[in-house]
Amino acid sequence: MRNGPYTLIVPPAEYPGKRYRGRYAYEHRVNWWKKTGNNPDDVDGVVHHKNDVKTDNDMTNLEFMTRTEHNKEHKWFEKNAE
Repeated sequence: MRNGPYTLIVPPAEYPGKRYRGRYAYEHRVNWWKKTGNNPDDVDGVVHHKNDVKTDNDMTNLEFMTRTEHNKEHKWFEKNAE
């Protein structure tokens, strides 16, 4: 299932993060939680796709950022994409 460019999945019952439609969660956030044990919602963080491919949810493509860092990263991309 998709929500825009992102993949939604049914997470494990113990997943502590935000759910959509009461059932689904973003795959990249679930993968991050499974690997690190950290819920980005706890610190208002973002799980960023390094290569900007929103369906590439492999841990090698994911990194944690604060919202401020993430906003700066995307402003840099927008500025340098021209």
